[in-house]
Amino acid sequence: MTNTHPFPSFWQKILYWSLRLVIGLALFALLLVAVFVAINWKDEKLSPDALAILREPEIRLPDEKNGFYILREIEAANDVPLMETGIKEVKAEKQLASQGVAALQQYARQWNTAKAQNFSWEQGRCQKIAGNCVQHDLEHREELSALMAQNQLLAERYALMRAMPDYQEIQLANPAAMLPAYSPVMKAADMLITQAALDIADGKWEAGLQQLDSNDRQIRLMLSNSESLISKMVMQAALRRQARVVSELAVLYPGFFENNDEHLMRLVRSLTDNEKSLTAAYTYEARSQMNSFLSLRQATLLEDKASGKPFWPFSVLGAYAYHANASANRIAACWLVIIETSKQDARDINATRENLSALEMQMFGHGVFSFLNYVYNPVGKIVLQIAMPDQLAYLDRTRDMEAYLRLVSLQLNILSNKVPKADIASFVNHAPAGLRNPYDATPMVWDDKTEQLKFTGHERSSNNLDGGKISVVSLH
Repeated sequence: MTNTHPFPSFWQKILYWSLRLVIGLALFALLLVAVFVAINWKDEKLSPDALAILREPEIRLPDEKNGFYILREIEAANDVPLMETGIKEVKAEKQLASQGVAALQQYARQWNTAKAQNFSWEQGRCQKIAGNCVQHDLEHREELSALMAQNQLLAERYALMRAMPDYQEIQLANPAAMLPAYSPVMKAADMLITQAALDIADGKWEAGLQQLDSNDRQIRLMLSNSESLISKMVMQAALRRQARVVSELAVLYPGFFENNDEHLMRLVRSLTDNEKSLTAAYTYEARSQMNSFLSLRQATLLEDKASGKPFWPFSVLGAYAYHANASANRIAACWLVIIETSKQDARDINATRENLSALEMQMFGHGVFSFLNYVYNPVGKIVLQIAMPDQLAYLDRTRDMEAYLRLVSLQLNILSNKVPKADIASFVNHAPAGLRNPYDATPMVWDDKTEQLKFTGHERSSNNLDGGKISVVSLH
């Protein structure tokens, strides 16, 4: 008897088409993988721009003339020979860099653990004082003198730095490398400035001016030869602190100022091109970030540290989804826009941001089909989006710093010329270019009621009383 039931035939068809669908999907998946592998078969070569950024700067100083090595060991134990140890550790760090990120990280942990000094000087006290900070220090002289005694070792080490003939930062551009401790230098500079002000208050004018000159030379020397953005910003803050003290001394001690007005004006002179340039610092930051891209496989699970080959299940990611050179080339292109902007005197930061946005759109695409841009080097592009550089604010911070020096210099010119209060507004409005707003060459603001000169910067600053953008210099 023939089976005329329809269901077996129906399920056979379902099974048949299901198998065909599964096989088709598997073949399609294999095709996608093959296309993906074919597209990502090779990494790019490093571009000429990338290679130029990765090139380490030439060491121009003999070790024995470079004060950087003292800075490097400024927090070391009392009995540590600073120069010898600094030279030795810099060379050891360079050798370890060839062994990979893990070796550098281990060395950095040991180096940080070995630091023995924790200097207690508080350099930020004047940021909270609306009035004259020199006057405040005189009222708290006993407390400050005790702190100076506690930090005598820091003062001695800063004196060693100032006695060195030159300075060049020698820093490994690697995210795992050690950064020198800049905070103690900031404290030491502030302590020296404070001592200079106390000496001038005591009538020891020559001694005070010598200390200010020594500090000015060191800070500007470090500014000219800074490799990193953090170094640049710390030294700018130290120079601004000195300018504030000069401004306040001129008001507190008219006789001292009248006899030394030109000397004090030299201490607040404008930044030189090297002092204000961020080109070397941006190049260092770019090199460091590119090195992190180039070592990303080693620093993550994308590569087995023993064999140097990606291991399962990250083998596909390690071998095909991340290309170190391609990623480094893209980040170099972004940094190059910033570096070139830093070289321009009349730089338009908003225009640079627009250029960076256009470059980002070109790299990552936009619209419905933007995902197609991720077919090549997908992991690299995801990391790139997170790590896109946006360090343009430092350009405005530097120009704000220049503006503050101009503001104090304008104050000293008014005091030196003994301009009557009724004529100050006219004097300010007709001031030369070097005493005007560095952004648009407009005059600084004179507040007749408070008898203060004011400038509104582009960036907020902890050096301003409210942490805002307005810098203030008083004429009384």
